[in-house]
Amino acid sequence: MLPWLYLGMSLLTLLWVGLWLWAGRIPREHRASASRHFDQSVEQVWQTLTEFAAYPTWLPELTQTQELEPGLWEEQYQRRSLRLRTLVFAPPHRLTRAMEPGKLPFGGQWDYQLLPEAGGCRLTITEQGWINDRIFRLLAQVFLGYEASLQDFLTQLEKALDNPSP
Repeated sequence: MLPWLYLGMSLLTLLWVGLWLWAGRIPREHRASASRHFDQSVEQVWQTLTEFAAYPTWLPELTQTQELEPGLWEEQYQRRSLRLRTLVFAPPHRLTRAMEPGKLPFGGQWDYQLLPEAGGCRLTITEQGWINDRIFRLLAQVFLGYEASLQDFLTQLEKALDNPSP
């Protein structure tokens, strides 16, 4: 029984080292983009997109937002908080926000581009991100995909636009 235990532990260790080495080859920085058509006008989407105080009403994981100073918002989640600074505010077509440096092992900048399109508009979000932890980079790249959070944001925004809060 004991040799099988040693063999199992050795294989697990070898697997962990292999994953750790593989993850080390994944670049710290990444770029991801997601786009979606909305039936609403550019102005309507812009209005919802830039009402940061209302985000908790349509982003389920977000519990609270607070404006700390003009252009700097803190978003509270159950296990963390993020500070996002608005770098570009060009109504109604372009918004760029970036995470303030902090203690989190990830960060980035998000650029939102709104363009008119037949029957509504198109929102494209481009993320310039980074992830320090190599195992988290591996999980993000292989299992989640860098676009997953962008697609989720677009889905929640679409629901908010289809069912506006009173």
